[in-house]
Amino acid sequence: MKASAETTTVDFTALSAAIATAEGLTESDYTSDSWSTLATALAAAQTVAANADATQTEVDEATAALTAAIEALEEADASSGTVEVDTTELTAAIEEAEALDEDDYTADSWSALQEALEAALAVADDEDATQEEVDEAAAALAEAIEALEESDADDEEETTEEDEEETTEEDDDDSTSSKTSGSGSSSSGSSTGDNSQILLWVILALMAAALATGLWFRQRHMEEK
Repeated sequence: MKASAETTTVDFTALSAAIATAEGLTESDYTSDSWSTLATALAAAQTVAANADATQTEVDEATAALTAAIEALEEADASSGTVEVDTTELTAAIEEAEALDEDDYTADSWSALQEALEAALAVADDEDATQEEVDEAAAALAEAIEALEESDADDEEETTEEDEEETTEEDDDDSTSSKTSGSGSSSSGSSTGDNSQILLWVILALMAAALATGLWFRQRHMEEK
């Protein structure tokens, strides 16, 4: 009698489990290089699993390779070295600037603030902005806020200057008016004095004429006697 060939049963349990684990993973969660290695190991494992004539050695090797590839996966966030950027100060500065009223400040200082605010908003909206860029934008905006000049202060200064000019003009007008008035009074007094002198001379002349006439009549009367 011929001896019957012994049939060896191959155990695919571990390989099937590794394949199921690999197929349940998401590519976007890992780096492209580590995912590429996994994809290659998974394809090889699936080929062995589908081979009914595969030996136990082939199954074990495919299982080990796929398991190693799974364990070697690198998460995308961890590998990219992404650092969380702190925008607290920038956000606070933007909110402070947006709460201000343009009418309260001078045109030049407000214009400078708006330029800094626009730059800060652009950085705040940039998802790829670095911490250095955020810090610089926050500092520039804070500096522009501190440099704001209140418009009231300028108005008060201009008002004071105008008041001083008006006071000076009024003083000059009063001085001129006084001089004019004094000159008029002097002229009036001089005119009155002249008129009085003329009247006095007229009276004296009339009196002299009357006296001369009286003397003449008296002498004539005496001659007739």
